[in-house]
Amino acid sequence: MADVQCPLRAAALISPHEVALVVGDSPLRFYELDLRVSEAVGRLREAGLREGDRIGLFLPPDERMIILLLAVLRLGAVACPLSLRWPRDAVRQALTRLGAAAVIAQAAADPASPWQVLQPEPLLVPGAAVASWNGLLSLDRPATVVFTSGSQGHPKAALHSFGNHYYSARGANANLRVRSGDRWLLALPLCHVGGLGIVFRCLLGGAAMVLPAGQPDLHDAVVETKATHVSMVGTQLRRLLDRE
Repeated sequence: MADVQCPLRAAALISPHEVALVVGDSPLRFYELDLRVSEAVGRLREAGLREGDRIGLFLPPDERMIILLLAVLRLGAVACPLSLRWPRDAVRQALTRLGAAAVIAQAAADPASPWQVLQPEPLLVPGAAVASWNGLLSLDRPATVVFTSGSQGHPKAALHSFGNHYYSARGANANLRVRSGDRWLLALPLCHVGGLGIVFRCLLGGAAMVLPAGQPDLHDAVVETKATHVSMVGTQLRRLLDRE
């Protein structure tokens, strides 16, 4: 199996003090994000989770989601981001279909669930043991399960390897350059490949992922965050142009 250096670890080594993530007015630099992710991996291991486990992520697109998504990938588990628009029954059905070992969510644990329900805050407490690691990730291993929108029926689960995300981001960055100092607004949901693609593109390019404070509309979010890049669907673009 082919291995590549973890994009986050590479950015933390090359540009440790460049901004990696901005939430509102709070910047997190690459070396800080790398440490937070490593500590979260330690917490996931303390919870009994291991390489190959399928882990649901039922969280809003905030700092916690970014750190825990990256931690699940670094653990070698499979990240399964779930839409917050889904009702409880749909979430349970998805986790059952996945054979999930755990789900990270704000909801309290359900004693009848066959999976662990982990709240995000305890997983983000600093000070967890950070195991030694060579910084390499396998391109061939399963990395994410992303569900379709379900507009044509029940949502379908699509399994993606780490290499799928990695090479997609590299190809996209070759066409639209992303570099240190750029700020990419996360305006697409992280439960879809479009949102996940932004994460990989920023890590590979050394750019900052940006999340606005509160829930402003797209026009205001672009202005407030001083975003240099933004991805959007057609409806978002039409609404943005209507504001001009």
